[in-house]
Amino acid sequence: MQLFAQELFRKFHELPENLTPKHYRFFVFTNYAFFMAAIFHFVFILVFALLGLKILVIYNIFSSFVWALLIYLNLKGLKVMPLVLANIEVWIHAGLCAVFIGWNSGFHYYILAIPLVLFLSLRPMIFKILICLLNGITYVLLNYYTNISSPIASIDSNYLNWLKYTNILGLSLIHNGRCRLI
Repeated sequence: MQLFAQELFRKFHELPENLTPKHYRFFVFTNYAFFMAAIFHFVFILVFALLGLKILVIYNIFSSFVWALLIYLNLKGLKVMPLVLANIEVWIHAGLCAVFIGWNSGFHYYILAIPLVLFLSLRPMIFKILICLLNGITYVLLNYYTNISSPIASIDSNYLNWLKYTNILGLSLIHNGRCRLI
């Protein structure tokens, strides 16, 4: 297992042939960000299982595989598909968590993080603006929905706060990595 991890982290720094050196920093950053997202989603399988939230357990199993696929696609040097799929996964995950356990769980913060990460990429400005606009609309609609609806599941406010603060810390870790690359 240790050899697998060493090999994987080594590959995180090996720029694929189809990418130029100017892509290196964003390539490395997204490899680590996707890896952290995969770990977080895997851990949330257990967290949601302990909270009795079966639909979120099932989604996080699926989501863990999605993030593993995104790492693979990124390592192959695909530029757009991993970003778009990561964004869609964040929308779905934030939406499910907001609907099932409420806005105060903090999963919606990741919708705001995507545009910050995206602006490090070398994608055309129109692509960046479009994704930012879509994320803004998604965020507003999700907030509106949670203001007019009650969460499907009820969990203890202490657990809800723990989720919120865990998400804030998770975002801080990702943005700390982003800042180190600037």
